[in-house]
Amino acid sequence: MTDKSTSLPHSTTKTFRYGASPESATHAIILIHVRGGAPPSIVIPLAPTFLFGPTESKLCILAPEAEDRVWYPARFSSRGTENEPFLNASVERIEREVQGLERCGIERERIMIGGFSQGACVAAKYALTYPAKYWGVFILSGALPGMFQYILGSFQEVDEYANVDLQGTRVFVGCGDTDPLVRPRMVEWTGGVFSHFGAAVEKRVYEGLGHSINQDERNVLRAWVSEMIATG
Repeated sequence: MTDKSTSLPHSTTKTFRYGASPESATHAIILIHVRGGAPPSIVIPLAPTFLFGPTESKLCILAPEAEDRVWYPARFSSRGTENEPFLNASVERIEREVQGLERCGIERERIMIGGFSQGACVAAKYALTYPAKYWGVFILSGALPGMFQYILGSFQEVDEYANVDLQGTRVFVGCGDTDPLVRPRMVEWTGGVFSHFGAAVEKRVYEGLGHSINQDERNVLRAWVSEMIATG
């Protein structure tokens, strides 16, 4: 019998680990890289934000790798079918990482999940597909995929997420007002969806910022991880 889980896209690529091992860590972060990138492309810019002093021995960072460096082929705003089976396979890959952390004793409420650009879009899709009380979800220069479909129907009428409850999970959504790929209205809409489904949302649109991560976003994430580790 064929194992379907290993026939999906992204199912046989590597996961890069930084910081403490899952077995010794008390908390974890899953970082999701950009289109055309690789795990180091998201970890290297953010590692100093997460790994410092009191966090180094307690925090495990996992960064899975997309097949051929692309999580899904079309734009995030495309109809859902245009990005399948790749988008759902991306979500399943993140869930596999979360389940591995759970087997090591790290519960979802002690896990942060996020990414930049295409990785941020995967994080958004994941959180609504596998809703729970996470420590936090951060969506940097990204949005919820399938927005064209959802905007046409209004998200209240989309059955896919009808029973989602994020139980107060904090969600950060940020982008620049000159970002050529993610417009501020997409941040507003994505934040609205997460608020609708029970998240505690913070939205920030940065004047003059293009498609990149800025220091204020790093400061937010550093504060998150400091608080996460401190609360045990």
